[in-house]
Amino acid sequence: MTDYGSQGRGMKAQGRDLKANAYHNPLQPFVAYWGVFWTLFFILINGFAVFFDFNASDFLTSYLNIPIFLVLYIGYKLRKRTKIWKPREMDFDTGIPTLEETESPEMPPRNILERIAGVLF
Repeated sequence: MTDYGSQGRGMKAQGRDLKANAYHNPLQPFVAYWGVFWTLFFILINGFAVFFDFNASDFLTSYLNIPIFLVLYIGYKLRKRTKIWKPREMDFDTGIPTLEETESPEMPPRNILERIAGVLF
């Protein structure tokens, strides 16, 4: 979700057309931000009932994932010395296959079961 936002900022900073993206959606980046909002909302209210009748084990079960995620993320960034890419530095060309390279030709059904499966699915 947040990757789409940073990719969009990088493409805009480099003067690329977002509509040229094969997976362009006119509702982006707002749909991605909507998803981030609801994900964070549910993470925060997941164990909200524990505040009415406090129980340490329920609190840890509900909210321990937040500091674990932060420690793992920051620890990885520090240990591997990775950085957050600036929009002007993002590389959108190296190692990216074209659509022709990723598409596989559609194979016709070889028997009746494959034909039925093609109709159903």
